[in-house]
Amino acid sequence: MNVVIANGQFFGGGLNVAPRATVMDGLLDGQMFAGPRRNAPAIMTRRLRGTHLTHRAVRRRKGVNIRVECPESWPVKADGEVLGTGPVTVRTLHRAMLFKI
Repeated sequence: MNVVIANGQFFGGGLNVAPRATVMDGLLDGQMFAGPRRNAPAIMTRRLRGTHLTHRAVRRRKGVNIRVECPESWPVKADGEVLGTGPVTVRTLHRAMLFKI
């Protein structure tokens, strides 16, 4: 249904899509949403609060590299912009940005 790869907890105006992600650990948080389309509204509603990770249709993985195998016709987006089509590999560059809080 959907794949999200995040390095931080919030995006999209406060959408808590990756409640266990942190920009400080150098890892990506990958979430795969699988199952019938009828599950989509329930998962999306829970995603607003960040409680979707316990839904049976959601799988989560962490890593420095995450590869998504999908048909070549599937769009790949980053920050809402289409970058191309799949498959795609996403990698982190640990300590590429310094944060001052």
